[in-house]
Amino acid sequence: MSNFLENLKIDRWYKVFIYLGTFLFIISLFSTTHWLTNKQTGLLGLALFFIGLGEWKNEKVAVMFKPSNAYTGPAGFLQWPIRKMDLIGIIMLLVGIVFLIMFIISL
Repeated sequence: MSNFLENLKIDRWYKVFIYLGTFLFIISLFSTTHWLTNKQTGLLGLALFFIGLGEWKNEKVAVMFKPSNAYTGPAGFLQWPIRKMDLIGIIMLLVGIVFLIMFIISL
């Protein structure tokens, strides 16, 4: 069980949304919740899931090769995360926002 939790790698905020949204959606399918209806729990879970997936899709990795230099040291391979939106990421975010609006209306 501890190996499973180590493989989740929750290193970004949107991954928390994905895992929490999946958990809430599964809870809404197989169990009854007392604080919200199953429809509301499912909508909230889907909203969090799609917002997290959209943000994950919109994050890219920028890569640069650093040549060797007398002042900065040996050559290196640098990479860092950047936010670059694409069509699929925007669609996932919009679907998540629609589910979130539906959840708020159903309250």
